Amino acid sequence: MPSMPRIYRSTPQGPVTQAPEPIAVIVTLRWMTSEPTDVLALALAWTRTEVQVEWQFDGHPRQDWIDAADVRRRGQPRSDAGRENPATRPPRGLDTRHPPRW
Repeated sequence: MPSMPRIYRSTPQGPVTQAPEPIAVIVTLRWMTSEPTDVLALALAWTRTEVQVEWQFDGHPRQDWIDAADVRRRGQPRSDAGRENPATRPPRGLDTRHPPRW
């Protein structure tokens, strides 16, 4: 069984648009243990703020929802200007396991 990559993922919010065919993109994966890494991927679907991408990890295909700010079409420059660190922002998904503290 392949190992699970420890990256920051998003939860899709709002209506999802499916791509008629996969779109070639570059994804900046934000690892929980190291520096961000750019990888080649295919965009399969998106919302206003998230993109579902298919990429390779240890030779196995994966599909994950990633923050749309970390996805760009191939050939576009990377834009990190004013980009916040995802480790310092609160999660955007709903966690129903625990009640809110405040």
